[in-house]
Amino acid sequence: MSVCSCAIGKSLKRVRDDWKDRYINLLIIEAVVSWADNTHHEGTIYKASNFKNMGKSGGSLHGNRKRPTGGQDKLHEDYKYIKTKYFYFFNKNNKLIKEKILIKKIFSP
Repeated sequence: MSVCSCAIGKSLKRVRDDWKDRYINLLIIEAVVSWADNTHHEGTIYKASNFKNMGKSGGSLHGNRKRPTGGQDKLHEDYKYIKTKYFYFFNKNNKLIKEKILIKKIFSP
């Protein structure tokens, strides 16, 4: 086991445990999402840590919009790079869930 995958494993356990302690009335955490910048990284650590590759994301200079709460998103050079989305599922049976359903569930208010 590498130092990196060990650190990610401990972090995932901490996220899950802290979530349960802090947000008692909320649903359990089902997954963690991370992005690997394909220009600078290959996602090797995520693969080694049992994250599932869920496709590509990004590749545009988005962010030039007004926020509903005021202010404006700032453009950042990093937005133009393609990134690979990696999901870590706490419940291994959830690997079969379709990406759209999972993302809607995770990111919907």
